[in-house]
Parts: sequence; structure tokens; C-alpha cells
Amino acid sequence: MVMKANTFPGTYSYVVDVRMYFTNAAEGFYILNGTFSANDKTYELQRIKHFSYKLKNDKDLYEIIITKENISTFDNTPKRLADKILMPLGSSFLPQMKRIDKNALLLNMLYSPYFICTAT
Repeated sequence: MVMKANTFPGTYSYVVDVRMYFTNAAEGFYILNGTFSANDKTYELQRIKHFSYKLKNDKDLYEIIITKENISTFDNTPKRLADKILMPLGSSFLPQMKRIDKNALLLNMLYSPYFICTAT
């Protein structure tokens, strides 16, 4: 999925390709590749965020917690800017995940549209 965000003038914007992978029933990672702009400067954004996840209730609501981050040598986005929007280590979010079939998952977060993830 490609995510784009433009905020009020003088704040930030980004265009990022995000690929999410679930490696087992409790862990996964997502890859971020794109650009991040703030204060009339544009930075490269290339990093991998590892996470754990668990069911929070019996209605398909999960908690995803960022457990590790690998930052590429090509990523030059300042930490103080990245931490504002890219969820630093230890932060969490609550998506709703619902299985469509054995190869597809519907993912919904409060601040984004629905995404369909498929096994390859």
C-alpha cells in the first residue's frame, strides 16, 4: 500500500510504500520506503519496524506493539521528526483484523481506510 499524508503548511508530508508481513501467530514486521518532508527539506525514509501482536477482545481487535526498528544507511530522516509520526519503539496501535479466507486478511485502523493483505 502507498500512504500519503499532507498536513497543515509548515508541518510535514510523506509518501511511503508500506509492506506488512506476519511471520507467525504473534509477530511480524513492516517495511517503509519513501520520502518524508518537513521544514522545506526532504529526507529518505527506509526502515523496517518489527512488531508483536495479540488479540485484545473477541471482536477482531488487536494490539500491535513496535518491538524493534532497523534503519537503513540510506534513511536520513531525523529521529526527532520520525518519532512524531512513525511510532517509536514500545508504542502501540489497535487495528481491527478480520480473516476473509485462508489467504486474505482485512485490516482497518481508525485513521486509515481498509486494506486487504494477501498471502503470496
